[in-house]
Amino acid sequence: MISSKTWILVLSGMIAVAVIASCGMESSSTANGFNQKTWKAMYGSLEFDNPRAKMVMDLKENHLKPGMPQSQVEALLGKADRILNNRHLYRLGMGKFSVDYSFLALIYDDMGTLRQIASTRS
Repeated sequence: MISSKTWILVLSGMIAVAVIASCGMESSSTANGFNQKTWKAMYGSLEFDNPRAKMVMDLKENHLKPGMPQSQVEALLGKADRILNNRHLYRLGMGKFSVDYSFLALIYDDMGTLRQIASTRS
């Protein structure tokens, strides 16, 4: 018969393995997902390897939708790094083989409603 100490050790080991495995799965599945805290922390950053760049696809697919009011977008993303006319630009950094800086461009109408979501380079 197996002692209760042995069962406790085995069970503790199994729980530790399960926790470690679930952490690994979550970090890989959300590695390119939108993270509001990280996005906002990069406000004003001129880093070439900006973590925002990896979030753009998830942001476009799951968070930003034409018709959203500007106030709702800014609550999500924070203030734009630059504003040129009605284009609110969020810095995304530079690709490894690029000489241009990338931006997420959000275009609003005169009523402050999001009309277009685009990526641009300068």
